[in-house]
Amino acid sequence: MSSLQLATVGLLALISLLVIRIPVGIAMLTVGIFGYVALSGLDPVLAYMKTAAFWQFASYDFCVIPIKFVFAEKIANFHVDKLHKFRVVAFK
Repeated sequence: MSSLQLATVGLLALISLLVIRIPVGIAMLTVGIFGYVALSGLDPVLAYMKTAAFWQFASYDFCVIPIKFVFAEKIANFHVDKLHKFRVVAFK
C-alpha cells in the first residue's frame, strides 16, 4: 500500500472514529499508531513509545506550564479562604 493510500485510509478511519464519538486525542493516537506500524513495522513503534512519554514530560517547556496552573490554583484557593473568613468575622 502506498503512503497516499495509507493516508487516505487513516483519514477515513479518523473521521469514522470521531463520528462514533471517540475522544479526539484517543482517535488520533489510535490512527497514528496504526499508520506508524503500517509504514515502519512494530519494532520501531515500540522503540519510540518506550522513550516518547519520558521525553515529553521531561521537557522543561511542557512541565512548567501545568505546574504554574497548579500553584495558581493553590494560591487562589488560599486567598479565597482568607477572604471568606474575613467576611464572616468582620460582618457578623
